[in-house]
Amino acid sequence: SIPRLSVLELQKDLRIAESVIKHLHPGLYRYLSKAQVDSIFKSFSVRIDKPLSYSEAFVVFSELTALLKCGHTFPNFLNQPALIKASVFHQRNKLPFYFKIADHRMIVTASANTVLKAGYEITAIDEKPVNEILRTLMNVMKADGNNDASRITALNTFGLNEIEPF
Repeated sequence: SIPRLSVLELQKDLRIAESVIKHLHPGLYRYLSKAQVDSIFKSFSVRIDKPLSYSEAFVVFSELTALLKCGHTFPNFLNQPALIKASVFHQRNKLPFYFKIADHRMIVTASANTVLKAGYEITAIDEKPVNEILRTLMNVMKADGNNDASRITALNTFGLNEIEPF
């Protein structure tokens, strides 16, 4: 029952994001040239060619901001309005355990499931290998420059916040 965002709405949001980022971001060209930044926004303008759910749009804008290589520039999941939280973050697609990523392995640290115990390694989720999941998530994680260690660390879950990046 949650409406999709139209192409027109998405393109408008992209233009606003581009304008604000290009005019106000103090470190925009720290890791990227102007041509690279222009290319990123152009490629995302082409990608937004069909209506998207709020979840899909959140991922698209997360991918875009991750490419800007600034750890402070991202769609912040902690301060979203109720509709976004409900449609993007409060779905029944969450893992029933907390984990730490060590050497590209997902190790359970705590679990609501009595079968999964702390120390167990998760090798796949819904038949998708953990390495593949982590590679995909690296494309939406914020970090300064090419700091993949920061991206991996941010994917750990601890249950300390209402919403965690993973």
